[in-house]
Amino acid sequence: MTKRTEEFDARVVSYLPYLRKQAARMERDEQKREDLVSETVIKLLDTHHTFRPEGGFVNWMYWTMRGVATSNHRRVNKEVEDPDGKVAAAVAVPSTQEDQAYVSEVLSRIPAKHSEIVQRLVAGWTHEEIGAERGITRQAVASYISRARAAVRHAANDNRPLRRAA
Repeated sequence: MTKRTEEFDARVVSYLPYLRKQAARMERDEQKREDLVSETVIKLLDTHHTFRPEGGFVNWMYWTMRGVATSNHRRVNKEVEDPDGKVAAAVAVPSTQEDQAYVSEVLSRIPAKHSEIVQRLVAGWTHEEIGAERGITRQAVASYISRARAAVRHAANDNRPLRRAA
């Protein structure tokens, strides 16, 4: 990775008015605009090595800011304010014995290696922990998980009758 130069930093700072103008087009709230500019500057400085002179500095800054804004909007749209936990309590439904029997039946229909991975995921294991246990990479674990999910979907949609009451 190349070392960031003082000239590069000065160039980013000289374009702050441009960044503020672009932020005003992307955000209505003044505080969010300032946050967007700050986060963009941090991202620009952290990813200075991705800048390609033939692509244009302004263009690179714009697309970086747009990426930051998009990430912020996605994050905000996923968040739900629930200070007292009432929303979580209303959404959460405890599993029943029937549900547990259904899951056991579905897991019995898929290959054992997939069933073990699903059980570890449900238990809260990370990809790295599963990989360490099996002696495989995190990427290989992700591949196993993808196949395990497909196997679960297929088993759950299989036409054979399950013991679950309708």
